[in-house]
Amino acid sequence: MRGLRGQHAIAVVEPDAVAFLGDCEGQGNRARLLRMTTRQLARAHVWTYLDAGHAGWHSPVVMAKRLQRSGIRHARGFSTNVGNFVRTGTERKYAARLNRELRKLGISGKRYVIDTARNGAGEAPDLQVCNPPHARIGREPRLVFQGALDGYLWIKHPGESDGPCNGGPVSGEWWPDGALKLLGQ
Repeated sequence: MRGLRGQHAIAVVEPDAVAFLGDCEGQGNRARLLRMTTRQLARAHVWTYLDAGHAGWHSPVVMAKRLQRSGIRHARGFSTNVGNFVRTGTERKYAARLNRELRKLGISGKRYVIDTARNGAGEAPDLQVCNPPHARIGREPRLVFQGALDGYLWIKHPGESDGPCNGGPVSGEWWPDGALKLLGQ
């Protein structure tokens, strides 16, 4: 953590971890680990965001409770749409509803970021989430500080494969053809 102090660092903690909290076997005490990590990053003055899934995954009521268990009190806020394709406007509405639910739990002042790396065309009509052919690059990454929105980030790198589907290589591997598809080529 010492290396992060004074660096103006941003961290999105463990994408999908909070959304999957309690949904899978063998997670151990994941919420405790997320709380500990979030607290340590906050002490190092890192802008820390816990991933809150996306508008089509869990309701804001469910996600607010999971974020509370995961240490959102210590974080600057939360991220949405990491590695997904939901349109930015939909994610902004989701984030506003999520902040309302957090306030009901006594947690206020939380900010958020949206992953726009692959949401330029919105969700696939057939709801594919693994290298969907229709996906396009979204809004460029930048900090905007509009209300509770801190900014737009490319958290999942454009061109990174979701796995061996729709012609892609293994998950996480750079895929030049996939990157070109995101550009509409």
